[in-house]
Amino acid sequence: MANRIRELRTALGLTQQDLAERMGVHLSTVSKIELGTIGIKGKHLHALSEALAVPISELLDEPIGYGFAENAEAYQPAPTDPLTQWTRPPYGLVRMKDNSLDQLHISAGDVLVFNGDRDIDKRLEMGRIVVCQVMSGQNLTEGATIVREFIEPNLLITNSSGDNAQPVRLTSRDPNPAPDGREAHLRGIVETSIRVMR
Repeated sequence: MANRIRELRTALGLTQQDLAERMGVHLSTVSKIELGTIGIKGKHLHALSEALAVPISELLDEPIGYGFAENAEAYQPAPTDPLTQWTRPPYGLVRMKDNSLDQLHISAGDVLVFNGDRDIDKRLEMGRIVVCQVMSGQNLTEGATIVREFIEPNLLITNSSGDNAQPVRLTSRDPNPAPDGREAHLRGIVETSIRVMR
């Protein structure tokens, strides 16, 4: 992605300082992004998109749609666990299986409380963490559970200090399925994360 950003910036005739000013960040941030020494946070991805006047998908080196690897699983607390209060609709619990959101202070093993009320799509805002079900076909109970950061207008991204999965389009905001036919359906917006001690 760093090379793509540099290409777009130079094609517009912008210096790193020009881009930094358009984004509202320090010059060193742009330099580190272009060198690939820092991960790009969701807010920076959106600011880059606006500053370079391109959709977020254009900033990415790889095609959108293949980041469907499951990174969360349903979490069922013990009957005496205080988390049981969050197992009744519209709430739910998932446990992270990896560190794909560690830049947002969410790590493997953390339990996430999500709210899946009927106004979920209306409450969805830039930067919110969401739980989605990946499916191909009509059965929402099958398929992978993914937790991603939502980036306007329709992208779901990981935000890791390591390798990041390719972005996925949120089906309710972009009804075109991925090239392989899979869709990501919103199950809930994360309200809080809990570090469970073992």
